[in-house]
Amino acid sequence: MLHLVTFPVKGASGDDLKKVATLDSTPIDYKNALKVLEGSWITIEKQSGRDIAVAFANPSCRDFVLSFLDENPDYLEVLASDNVALRNVCNILMYAIAAVDDPPTYKFGGLRHYVKNNANELASVVARLFSREQRSEKFFSGTDVILGALLEVEKNLSLGWGDWLARAALDVGESDDRSYTVDFQKAYKVLALICSYARVRGGSLGGQNAFLLWFEACLESAQEDADWVDLYDFFVENDGLPELSSIDVKSMIKSAVLDSVESDLSNLHANYSGDPEGMRERIREIKSIASRVGIDDGDIASRIRWTEEHVADWFEEDLSGLADGESEDVDYSLRFVGGVSPMSAVSSSSGRSLGVDDTKRQLEEMFKQLS
Repeated sequence: MLHLVTFPVKGASGDDLKKVATLDSTPIDYKNALKVLEGSWITIEKQSGRDIAVAFANPSCRDFVLSFLDENPDYLEVLASDNVALRNVCNILMYAIAAVDDPPTYKFGGLRHYVKNNANELASVVARLFSREQRSEKFFSGTDVILGALLEVEKNLSLGWGDWLARAALDVGESDDRSYTVDFQKAYKVLALICSYARVRGGSLGGQNAFLLWFEACLESAQEDADWVDLYDFFVENDGLPELSSIDVKSMIKSAVLDSVESDLSNLHANYSGDPEGMRERIREIKSIASRVGIDDGDIASRIRWTEEHVADWFEEDLSGLADGESEDVDYSLRFVGGVSPMSAVSSSSGRSLGVDDTKRQLEEMFKQLS
């Protein structure tokens, strides 16, 4: 059960759990333990093939094991060793900084104390696992998640791992096999670490390949307006780094934002059909992000103005199409002022169906009010 707690809450595959659980026991012991624990402590579900999925029976079981581990943190010598996967070690380290309330009250003081007192030994284990897995996996997937988790641990506990983490991020960037992240915030933290490391080391990023890997990862994974703003502002602040002088980072960000904005404008009517206020609000947001990164002039400014001028026309088309029976499958009920939809206009207060002329008159009146 101690090994199971190092896996995500959803549990582990039987094969993955067996690999780590049989390090200090036999396969027969492992099989017998599953039989004894099933039902009261763990659940076992059959998967495709011969594999199984093992998870704690309920949150209380997991909490009990974590409390035991917190009272007996020396077990980390086995759980955070060269024989387990780096993700499992990261999961345990994250428990050491788990907190509730603000200011934080740390849930597992024993684990926290153990990690701080054994920071050097744990750093050696993490570094070896990182190097081993990077070499063995054709695509070192999830690097952003691993480094992001370790960064959080370092920031919270001040373990002195900053230099190693920066070098690890650079090593990944210099490797031939690359996989882009899907988590902007974690990739952004790694990128910030690389640049911070560069400032401390006199402006050397350790190679443009490493920098470009994480920068492009951020560009690939940025989804929200705030992501673009964070990225742009970050490079305004870090404009003095020597190795950035040959890379027009801000222009690359502007180009990516421009593509995103143009896509938003092209799909505005489709995304906000029947919702003129939603269209106008999104246009205001687009204008704000365009202004923030400096692309609010020229063609894009004209495009925004043209879109603003056509919101009312699009909405009238939506209402006309509804009156003509062209949008029967679209639910507009939550998109109109006061929760009143054009569909409700087809019946009078007595439930009588209205004629086409009556319906069109009511739709025209609603349109006048909303525009």
